[in-house]
Amino acid sequence: EYAGQILDALERLLAAKPFTELTMDDIARQSGLSRSALYFYFASKEAALGALHQRTYAAMARTTDPLTQAGDATEASMRRAIDEVCRNWREHTAALRTFHETAMVSPDFRERWDDPASRERLLDLVRRVEREPALLGVSPHLLAVGRR
Repeated sequence: EYAGQILDALERLLAAKPFTELTMDDIARQSGLSRSALYFYFASKEAALGALHQRTYAAMARTTDPLTQAGDATEASMRRAIDEVCRNWREHTAALRTFHETAMVSPDFRERWDDPASRERLLDLVRRVEREPALLGVSPHLLAVGRR
């Protein structure tokens, strides 16, 4: 529960201030916890950002689960998944921006950002659409043109 409270506070702070300017004191104050309590859950602000990254991307990945796991690849389910991904991007804009910026300067964080499992899930979805372009109401010809 407290870990989630800390991550929520970090995400709110990222909307107002760059990650490089944040301190553990800022995060503790925003989360309503003591600094020592914060350190019980996260050894550093980078560790907290890593946990926020995991939580955010797990939520985003779940939006495509019905398409990749249950085989529910109808046009309506594809559109719902796309809408949900877009909603997640809007909801987590500051965090996503921070993940991208941090990955550009931190090799350790870049490794987390470049998650092969997430990339493979996306590729599976793209392959499905390529095999069944009618799912998105796109003609096979249009997909072929888009790949050139």
